[in-house]
Amino acid sequence: MQPSHVAIAAEYLISDLRPFCQRIELAGAVRRWGDTGKIDLLAVPRLQTATVGLFREEIVVNSLWLHLDDVASHGDGPIARHPGSRDGDRIKPAPWGEKYRRFLYTSPDGSRIPVDLWTAPIENFGAIWLIRTGPDRFSRRYVSALRRVGLEMAGGQVRQIGTHEPIATPCEAGALSLVGWPWVRPAARGRGRLTMPAIR
Repeated sequence: MQPSHVAIAAEYLISDLRPFCQRIELAGAVRRWGDTGKIDLLAVPRLQTATVGLFREEIVVNSLWLHLDDVASHGDGPIARHPGSRDGDRIKPAPWGEKYRRFLYTSPDGSRIPVDLWTAPIENFGAIWLIRTGPDRFSRRYVSALRRVGLEMAGGQVRQIGTHEPIATPCEAGALSLVGWPWVRPAARGRGRLTMPAIR
């Protein structure tokens, strides 16, 4: 199967953003070899220190967000703020926060593609990548399976129900093993019957 133009554009974008990330991966439909016309990414941003203010105070800043702010502010680069969506008589601004941003990416072939960029801590990357890859039915079934074994997905992490003790899930295989599921390639997660063990 040949990659779509959106998948090819995603690889260019990931290459551009990788220097500002500890880890960045393709998610969503494109990772499943589908194509919804947009790019979904999950990243662990690199952090750096910066000196600010009159008293030269050192603070920790997000390198990825700094880069996006800089490129988007120029107006003529490959990344631009998304114009938002219409909500009745008003325009609802596109997300541009600390955990999630939506923007437009101009690929090398000139296509302008919407991008949803989510962030995750490295210790929870696997479970969040699993859910952000989808499809929705697969993700919902995984969350239900967690509850069957006394776990829950809350606050961007897997944790014990009751004690709220966090469970590290740095990789997808580890996140799936918590509920006794094998790793399944993304393209197979949305086709026909799910091959996961039944939830009883």
